[in-house]
Amino acid sequence: MVPGNSKFDNITERVIEKRIDELIEAGWDVLYSDFDVRAFDQWKKRAFSCLTVLLGPDHTYTKSFGNYVDAAEEISLLVGGGILTAAKEQMTNTGSRTNS
Repeated sequence: MVPGNSKFDNITERVIEKRIDELIEAGWDVLYSDFDVRAFDQWKKRAFSCLTVLLGPDHTYTKSFGNYVDAAEEISLLVGGGILTAAKEQMTNTGSRTNS
């Protein structure tokens, strides 16, 4: 995040990772709950909002989520979970929120 890795930055990074993990878990919950469409819609909104806040609206992952996680179908949920996982990995590996 910021060079020097202050204690605040480490805490912030852990909070972000936890939030993404919670969204990934919530996606699995939707999948295993006989695919509740309302739960999917809520998950989709929360996940898209999270990506937009963390990475920005023009980031590749945010745009991909918006483009490919559309219909309330299993495939959309799986794609969305993959995008969240990729975003988490990028943030963990780079320690930054770049707009790639």
